[in-house]
Amino acid sequence: MNPEDITRKIKPTVRSNKNFSKIFCIGSNKTGTTSLAATLEIYGYSTPNQINQEMEISKQTYLGNYLPLKEFVNKYDVFQDLPFSIDNYYIVADTLFPNSKFILTVRDPEEWFNSMQIYDKNKYNINDLDKIKEEDINDKFNYLFEGYRKSTMQKYISRVENNKVIYDWNLLYNKERYIKYYNERNNQIIKYFNNRKNDFLILNLKKDKDTKNLCEFLNIPTKFKFDFPHLNKSS
Repeated sequence: MNPEDITRKIKPTVRSNKNFSKIFCIGSNKTGTTSLAATLEIYGYSTPNQINQEMEISKQTYLGNYLPLKEFVNKYDVFQDLPFSIDNYYIVADTLFPNSKFILTVRDPEEWFNSMQIYDKNKYNINDLDKIKEEDINDKFNYLFEGYRKSTMQKYISRVENNKVIYDWNLLYNKERYIKYYNERNNQIIKYFNNRKNDFLILNLKKDKDTKNLCEFLNIPTKFKFDFPHLNKSS
């Protein structure tokens, strides 16, 4: 069945079979989260505008104020990208919205790192990422608000010395550090959801060609499965 037919026919079925609160796509950026969100829209779940989501909740969430997040999430069904794609904000979502579903998208770590680099080069018109310094971040990487990317980059270049967090900006775009963080976060997520198979699904969109496992996870009849769309193919 093609996606257009599914969108037209399935919405009543999806709603009647829905036995959970929200869906959080918690994979790191550049692991197919955009394609997954588009798939869930085809199945009739509501998703927010990504810019609105980040403008309304990301900055306050990073500051530890979760009230805007709670109010915003109440309005829609599915969420992906920042802030849910970084750090341990999946725990915040799980705490605030019990009985929700969590989907971790994964891909080969080296492919993920290369994709991150390509995206940033194109997004911010930077040819040589190795030359980026701390003082460049706010000038070159502002997007929706001041400090937009700096706070999310710090995790890749941080270490603890004498009980203090030190940021070594010379490690920015260091392949080893990025992949280490990527793998550690994925492992932490898997450990956190251990023994909660009804709440947690891992998808690799290069291996999971169609939505059969997704349908089973969300209690959607598998007759409505289709091949995943692949968006942002350039990276």
